[in-house]
Amino acid sequence: MDAILIICGEASGDLQAAALSREFSSLSPGLKIWAVGGEKLKKAGAEVFFDIKSLAVMGFFDVLKKQTGNTKSANLVRSRWRWEWKS
Repeated sequence: MDAILIICGEASGDLQAAALSREFSSLSPGLKIWAVGGEKLKKAGAEVFFDIKSLAVMGFFDVLKKQTGNTKSANLVRSRWRWEWKS
């Protein structure tokens, strides 16, 4: 199975990843694209399994408060990566 994982962390990355996803899909129609991304990437046809809205932070203390959640997010991506490539 041909698959691509795309990870973006904010809105401009989501916009660029959506364009990339559409281009990949047009070049290889059977390609599975799964992602950490937002609405634009989802509308472009990628399977977004983790939404970037929960990654948004502003300021130093916000980063510290969300550190545990970000670690869990990274573990989710690793688990999904392993599961997807075994299929």
